[in-house]
Amino acid sequence: MTTDIEVLGRLTGSILLYIVAAIVLVKVFWIVQDILTPFNDKEERQRGNPAAWIHRLGGSVGIMVASTGSLIMSDQPLWTNLGMFLLDGVTAIAVFSIVMVVIFDPVVLPGIKNTLKIQQGNVAVALLEAFGFVAMGCIMCGSFAGSDSDLLKGQINGALWGLIGAVTLMVAFLLYVTFWAIFRACGINKQIAEGNIAAAIDAGTLLLTMGVVLLFNIMGDSVGFMQELTSYLNGLVAILAAFAARILIGLTFARGMGSTDKEGRHHGNVMKSLVVGVPSIAAALTTGLLIVGS
Repeated sequence: MTTDIEVLGRLTGSILLYIVAAIVLVKVFWIVQDILTPFNDKEERQRGNPAAWIHRLGGSVGIMVASTGSLIMSDQPLWTNLGMFLLDGVTAIAVFSIVMVVIFDPVVLPGIKNTLKIQQGNVAVALLEAFGFVAMGCIMCGSFAGSDSDLLKGQINGALWGLIGAVTLMVAFLLYVTFWAIFRACGINKQIAEGNIAAAIDAGTLLLTMGVVLLFNIMGDSVGFMQELTSYLNGLVAILAAFAARILIGLTFARGMGSTDKEGRHHGNVMKSLVVGVPSIAAALTTGLLIVGS
């Protein structure tokens, strides 16, 4: 008969194994990122550059979120789950590295290297990319969740949805920038390049809101690319509901606070951005749980 102490001992051992695996994945991610950044990233962190730390930690959280996907609804033994956790993490590292160079860098600040801004200590740029990484992690988590009889197919599927998710997030960011340019006569990407942290939080929480909703829409057993694409597109409709909640939250809790200052720049109020952004993510989580429960 298994005693409570034996169960607790096995649970503790399993947790420790996952912690070690997570540390290994984060270390590998950091090594890859050190290679990709054109400056001495380790030196920047050692001298206390907050932007370098935020960017690196955001990516690490995104990797961890993506890696947990295979554990959701899994009935496999410990060593199988641990192996999938590591394999999903390696796939996520590869996708994140490609996205950082090929998608995030050209879109977020056109004509300006994001890494250069991060080296210079621009926290706003680092925050936006960190939010983007965590949002991508959510999407990849949803794609890894569930079962797939073909191991290689499952990894390709996860990588594909990671790339699709990155493109979706960047399209949303471009639409967001365009909205501000047309209706507020304010260049959001320029504001972020200049270090406006509130602007980065506004844009970043919007991306994370999308990532959370899409996580729940594509979660589940593999049913074929076209059906998963349909679920993904349905998720875009659910995102509209989350955005409506974001607007309502803004009207309720940030009423009377202007979107821009007298010079036409983003308001720069970090607390206002947090008051609107954080509940928006919570609304997205609620929307996602409703989708799963329906």
